Amino acid sequence: QVGSLYLCIETGSNPFKGIREISPYWDMPENDSIEWIAPDGLFWICGRRRYSLLPKEWRGTCTIGLLHQGFFLLPKSGYNGLGIPL
Repeated sequence: QVGSLYLCIETGSNPFKGIREISPYWDMPENDSIEWIAPDGLFWICGRRRYSLLPKEWRGTCTIGLLHQGFFLLPKSGYNGLGIPL
C-alpha cells in the first residue's frame, strides 16, 4: 500500500512528509551525490518515461507517481465473464 496523501497548506512545506522514503529528497533537492530511489509501487515520472531510481548527477524535471495499465487480458477460452459478447 502506498500511504496517505497530505494537503500542503504552508509555503515550502514538504508534500512528501507522509512517504518517509522520499521525504528527505525535498529537504535537499540539489543533492546530486545520491541516487533518488522511488518506494515500491511508485516511480519517478519524467516526461514519457518512468524510472524506479534517478541516478547520481541526474538532471531534469520529474514527479513521483504511480502507473496503471490501460488494458487487461482475457483468457483465450470461451470465458464470458464480462456479460457482453466480445
